[in-house]
Amino acid sequence: MSLSSKQKNKTTGTHVWATEGRLQTDESERLFRIAALYDRAIEVLGDPERARAWFKEPKKALGMKTPLQYADTEPGAREVENLLGRLEYGVFS
Repeated sequence: MSLSSKQKNKTTGTHVWATEGRLQTDESERLFRIAALYDRAIEVLGDPERARAWFKEPKKALGMKTPLQYADTEPGAREVENLLGRLEYGVFS
């Protein structure tokens, strides 16, 4: 099956463009960032469902953006990772 057409990602609601079944480099990097953060969120929050919900809720510490929106760039992903660390250790954020 070729992914040459536009497809909607059910998890994030975003559209993914792919050519011949491969993601673009920037899409691959974003997917890797989100997957790593999701794994970290499960560690911190203890449950996959809680982690998914956490990613979709705007956070004051992220300028009222969702962690998923904020993690769109590498620096944003590091800030989301830092926020998870603060949550893990009970630091008010």
